[in-house]
Amino acid sequence: MSAFIEEDQIKEEVVPPFVSIQEPPRQIVRKRTITVDFTTTTFSGLVPLNEINREDIFGPIAESNWVVPGKLIAGAFPGYTDDIENTNSLIKILNCGVTKFVCMQEEYNVAIKEEDWRKNCYGKTSVVRPYFADVQRIMENKVIHPTLSTDVFNVTFEHCPIKDCSTVADDIVFSLAKDLVKAIHDGEVVYLHCWGGHGRTGIMVCLMLHLMYGLTANEALERCQFLHDIRKMPIIVSSPQTFRQKDQVRRIIYKSLTDKGLFN
Repeated sequence: MSAFIEEDQIKEEVVPPFVSIQEPPRQIVRKRTITVDFTTTTFSGLVPLNEINREDIFGPIAESNWVVPGKLIAGAFPGYTDDIENTNSLIKILNCGVTKFVCMQEEYNVAIKEEDWRKNCYGKTSVVRPYFADVQRIMENKVIHPTLSTDVFNVTFEHCPIKDCSTVADDIVFSLAKDLVKAIHDGEVVYLHCWGGHGRTGIMVCLMLHLMYGLTANEALERCQFLHDIRKMPIIVSSPQTFRQKDQVRRIIYKSLTDKGLFN
């Protein structure tokens, strides 16, 4: 899982805008278009924190939680080197009606050789299993997976590569947040993750809560942390994880609220 590191050890990198993958192994860079008016679009059902039922927030896998029940899950990397464990994890997520996986990890590489990720003891190297190919195999062979109960036919994948414990340019993450909110508005169910589902994921959760419910930065940060801590296997860590990540949330939401010409 992602670990705390000192702020002066973090180098912020600006990477190209995220890629959308619909078919492995090719990657497609696409222009982003937003058709939702975030000044008028509202989402209902934001339950006050003191009225939340913990069991309603438990996610499909131990280190995950619902951010918006039935719409958005935040969690840890869903793949495993062990094939059976990997399949079971992905099926649990798919059975929640998930239609889109969103990966915030720089270390995710669709072109990685199987022999390389097979050798990985998670946490010791930066190599991870490109699990979305397994998602597609599961969906294409539903008949051999009796525990799979999803009615979904098409599942997609978004990749926004960010170095662990770091950030990328504000416009990249805010543009992605807008696209994901639009997708949810259109009926999609999203599984959003990084490695542990704390830092990089937390940035996106806060921005999406702001766009969906008009929350201020402090309100979004408070809600993100509260929900993050309601997991079957909670990890005691901040979400977002670093000062830099929290500052990015505050900066983007402040600009969104005060300079709509730039961010909306």
